Amino acid sequence: MEGRMNDKELGKLISDLKVDKGEITLLSSAALVFRGILQNAGDLDLGVTEKGLEQLKQNYDVKEKPGNPNWYIVSDKVECVLDDMEGRKEKFGDMYLQDIDNYLEYLKGSNREKDKARIPLVENYIHRREYVRKYATIETPRLILRKAKESDLTDINNNIWSDASLATNMLWKPNPDLETAKRRLSYNIFLHNNNFSYFIVLKETNQVIGWTGIHEIEPHLFEDYGICIATRYHGQGLGKEVMTALEDLAFEKLGGEKFIYTCFSTNKQSSGLCTSLGFTYKSSTPRVREHDGLNYILDTYELEYDKYKELKNNKIK
Repeated sequence: MEGRMNDKELGKLISDLKVDKGEITLLSSAALVFRGILQNAGDLDLGVTEKGLEQLKQNYDVKEKPGNPNWYIVSDKVECVLDDMEGRKEKFGDMYLQDIDNYLEYLKGSNREKDKARIPLVENYIHRREYVRKYATIETPRLILRKAKESDLTDINNNIWSDASLATNMLWKPNPDLETAKRRLSYNIFLHNNNFSYFIVLKETNQVIGWTGIHEIEPHLFEDYGICIATRYHGQGLGKEVMTALEDLAFEKLGGEKFIYTCFSTNKQSSGLCTSLGFTYKSSTPRVREHDGLNYILDTYELEYDKYKELKNNKIK
């Protein structure tokens, strides 16, 4: 395992850092952690603007790094370089991550063994991103699954994020205010552009009524991100349309061999949806929800490719 800080620990370190977040760009391993390429990072390297560097100097005993022009030591875990990364960064919430193509170029020019070892990891990520872009939009009879965009703020906040009842059986917490919703949407735009994640749009009204997605946890093994649909659209079979589209994406387009579906044991609507599509119950695991300490049971269901194909062929007949 590389490093000592996971994404949550890095997030706390960044949150506590006394600098405007728009003045910094996460570099190297920290950026890879937030992209899901690495699980841990040993330190936090930042690209900073002149304004950001001045803020750091005002709040910390910043020292020049010996032998490294424009590099500075902020603390035992944070270093920065005076570089605004213009044209070489990607928006990530209220800050930026180093552009992944730019980082790959740097790795290929490095002689360090650690950097060479990261090249295939980054190349695999970029290759997967090509498929993310290829399947950026998925259509069902009544829905369009597409990537988030800034104009979705009102719909997604009113229909999903501000509805506390929807969050009861899920891991996210409702938004307390519109500013929180704006930050959440910004993160979603980044995540959607780099993962098989989608907002659910009702064709009839062109309104965002939910979110969903899948991710590949191992080669050919996919797991759902969840399905969340606005309360007033429950009971209309839209969840089944979404799940059918995700199955097709995982098995037919991405070469999946197994699809894992998880839900709270108390969420009978969700478990009923997956079992109606052929998923088989596998296990139950006690968990604790991070944001409020709720103890819950996570049920796991699985669908193998062969069974999926059999059910699909029978349906066609």
